Amino acid sequence: MNNNYINSDTLIQYMDNELSLEDKTNIENLLKHDTVMQQELENLTLAKSAIKTYGLKMHVSTIHEEMMNEMAVEKTSTSQQSIVRKIVRISMKVAAAIFIIMFGVGVYQYATITPDKVFASNYTPYTLSVNRGTAEKDMIEKSFKEKNYTGIITQFETLTDASTKGSFLAAIAYMETNNYKKAIAAFNYVLAKNTLEKTSIFNDDAQYFLAMSYLKNNEVKLAMPIFEMINNSTNHLYNDKVTSAFMRKLKIINWKY
Repeated sequence: MNNNYINSDTLIQYMDNELSLEDKTNIENLLKHDTVMQQELENLTLAKSAIKTYGLKMHVSTIHEEMMNEMAVEKTSTSQQSIVRKIVRISMKVAAAIFIIMFGVGVYQYATITPDKVFASNYTPYTLSVNRGTAEKDMIEKSFKEKNYTGIITQFETLTDASTKGSFLAAIAYMETNNYKKAIAAFNYVLAKNTLEKTSIFNDDAQYFLAMSYLKNNEVKLAMPIFEMINNSTNHLYNDKVTSAFMRKLKIINWKY
């Protein structure tokens, strides 16, 4: 396999699981870094989905049958050049049918996609697995593990000097109680505190959930640069959640809002 160029046929074989293990591994390694190839794969995936959803296979089959019937008629009375023209003409019908369906899928996605839908399909509640901190801070942690989000907010709002951890957990609590405006303020506080103190406590987490809060709050333009940064940072904790498909949906939303 030529690792410097992967054509659409090879990507289709990859999608259909028809490649050898070695070739499949090569493709996956290339996909990690080649944005053009990622886009091509997304386009092919969308096309495959459209075909399944709208019954394109049946439509193309009808056109193919038409083509074969016309070729049979032409075979005894028409030159080979005429048959070739016939094939080209009918092939253009197939291409036009695919274009119309793909255009319809695009219009449907544009019309139906919303920040709420993208948020709901990608949001996973944060879970805390590490116990650390002082007794005062552990009160918030204990409440968090018990999913007592109202209790966390009450405790947090009485603090005069909130820790990074306490602020982050409070921000998540605001999200869980649908107060995204305060969640955004708390996540930004965590990021600002890390910058000021030259630390990175919950930094990746705060970036991702801040962007999700912006999205839920219909502030897509503020969410986009954060999601783009995460998508481009392979070492980011949430890179696997901010996929190219996710970014495509965000771009559609960004056009609308």
